[in-house]
Amino acid sequence: MGSSTTSAALLCLLSGVVAAIQTPQTVFLDKQQASSVISRQKRNTGVSNPPASLEQVCMEKVCTYEQARSVFQDSYRTDIFWAVYVDGDQCVEKPCKNGAMCLDSVGGYDCVCKAGFSGVHCEKDETLCPLQKGCSQFCKPGYGSYECSCATGWKLSSTDRKKCEPAVPLPCGKLSSMSRWSERLLSNQRSNFEGLSCSPTECPWQALLKSSESTGFCSGVILKTNLVLTSAQCANKYTQFQVGVGKRRTSYEDGEQSLFVKIVHIHPRYVEGRPENDLAVIEAP
Repeated sequence: MGSSTTSAALLCLLSGVVAAIQTPQTVFLDKQQASSVISRQKRNTGVSNPPASLEQVCMEKVCTYEQARSVFQDSYRTDIFWAVYVDGDQCVEKPCKNGAMCLDSVGGYDCVCKAGFSGVHCEKDETLCPLQKGCSQFCKPGYGSYECSCATGWKLSSTDRKKCEPAVPLPCGKLSSMSRWSERLLSNQRSNFEGLSCSPTECPWQALLKSSESTGFCSGVILKTNLVLTSAQCANKYTQFQVGVGKRRTSYEDGEQSLFVKIVHIHPRYVEGRPENDLAVIEAP
């Protein structure tokens, strides 16, 4: 009987040891468990109430800016919320053009334009040469903006980079008297080349197109020493012609020079009988 009791006690002891080995117990707690044990929950003492939610403050009733800020705790996020809360999101209809960013505000909105665009709604493309209020002489499109330039004898104004001013005393194209030119234009008797007669020093940039069949059938404008601008219909009128420079009349006069035509460049978009793109550049040797 005694031996049976001893054997049973020994068996229980061994079972406990095996169980302890299979399920090992750690002596120390990890950091998270330790923190949860030693940390103490804050209690509501009645001195200050916990912050209310946005729904409680501004959705269930109309709130003030200060009340909204007490929820967001900073001015930046409050301003974004307040702009929409007061009068709705005015950017929802996408008023800004050309990929601009719309910033809603109280009573309005602002468009932040991409490079090369301007205007209230970023509707103006500054990279293209405008037809109205653009460069006074030459214009070249660019990536961020267009660029103005001037003909020989002219320079860009220091106060307005769109306008050209004389760089020499008598640059090509400058009129000595606008009033005399206007009076002559009103009383002009058109000749067969539809031009205005000039005094010797008034129109040195003018040229005259002439052929064996006509002493002068069209006028032109000197661009460079070997380039003359005229209309496409004038350049197509005769297969062979010459360009007279230093002329003021259709008859021969001292100082006249005749240039032979090397090649005629017609505007690629010119359509015969239509006024659009009616341009041609005559190239001399």
